[in-house]
Amino acid sequence: MGAAIYCRKSNDDERSAADGKSVERQLELARKFCGDHGWSVASEFVDDGISGGEFHNRPGLDALRAAAGRRQQPFDTLVVMALSRLGRDRDRVGTVLTELHEAGVAVYEYQTGQEVKLGTATERFVASVTAFGDEHYLEGIAKNTAEGLRRKAKHGHFTGQRTYGYTSVQVGEHYEAHRPRRVSRGPARVRPVRRGRGRRQDRRAVERRQDPLAGRQGSEAHQAGQGDGEGQGHVR
Repeated sequence: MGAAIYCRKSNDDERSAADGKSVERQLELARKFCGDHGWSVASEFVDDGISGGEFHNRPGLDALRAAAGRRQQPFDTLVVMALSRLGRDRDRVGTVLTELHEAGVAVYEYQTGQEVKLGTATERFVASVTAFGDEHYLEGIAKNTAEGLRRKAKHGHFTGQRTYGYTSVQVGEHYEAHRPRRVSRGPARVRPVRRGRGRRQDRRAVERRQDPLAGRQGSEAHQAGQGDGEGQGHVR
């Protein structure tokens, strides 16, 4: 039966390790490890750009677990760079290891060349301690990142997404948030409105739109009234 390879790489993980900089490099070294042991590679599973603390969105790991749980397994050996590739959560990594062990799949780390065994209490303890160290490493990254952001914010440096009303400006090796000047365009011009005339004009316009004839009749009546008034005044 053949061997399977699982590789994982997160964006902020294993920056200094030459064999952990990319999943391609992990695949290359894992294939060489299989070749040195005379194992044929039956399956390859990859999770690129996914944190070791993430276990809900792991398509590569999910596919690996599903394949290992089949009746007719395509592989009986799993090769990883290190146990941390399965994840950086001690409890969840322990669950994955137990599933693989019960399915008859042996897990090997090509960095150490050793098998991760779970046959005895001592072996399970060693695996648990290794997973604990991986989880502690992840917590250290999160703590250092938070402290670095707080330190940047304290010095007025740009720490993340843009803030409304501010722009980010590069100053040396860091970015600072700057508030741009507001350009004054002068006072707005307001058109004066004569009191009392606006409403009457609006009402008359509405009446004319509803009944143009009524508007014309009203205008003629108004003119006639003015004529009568002038005539009466003349009689006096």
